[in-house]
Amino acid sequence: MPRWSRRRRIVKWTAAVLCVALLATWPLSFGWALRCQSWHLGANLHKGALMVSYHPGATYITACRIMPFLELPVAPDWLPGYARYPGFPSAVTLWIPVWILLVAVALPTAYLFYRDRRPPPGHCPWCRYDLTGNVSGVCPECGREV
Repeated sequence: MPRWSRRRRIVKWTAAVLCVALLATWPLSFGWALRCQSWHLGANLHKGALMVSYHPGATYITACRIMPFLELPVAPDWLPGYARYPGFPSAVTLWIPVWILLVAVALPTAYLFYRDRRPPPGHCPWCRYDLTGNVSGVCPECGREV
């Protein structure tokens, strides 16, 4: 039976926890906002989207806060996008919806869980070929010793 690497298990389970965290924060982001600011950068989890803002004219105190629902000058959409502010030509806000982040993390995680399934008894651990009746000790499908 193949030995799965420790790094692969760590990545798989970390990604699974991240998927659960994204699923939990998505509905909460419609009633609450997580805001982190430092220097000219700001990040908000707001209305189902992760928003990153760059405002060179503003200087923020480094802080992270959870606050009740707040109205931002830009409302995120269900698709990624950006906004510029008329008074500040170099200020920009980018947003990416949480569902896109969830899909980007969940698909590889599901694939890793699928690949790490144990083979049924009597099957080759590498290619899962049915070895019923095989007495040679070699898998006829992949050529590995079993």
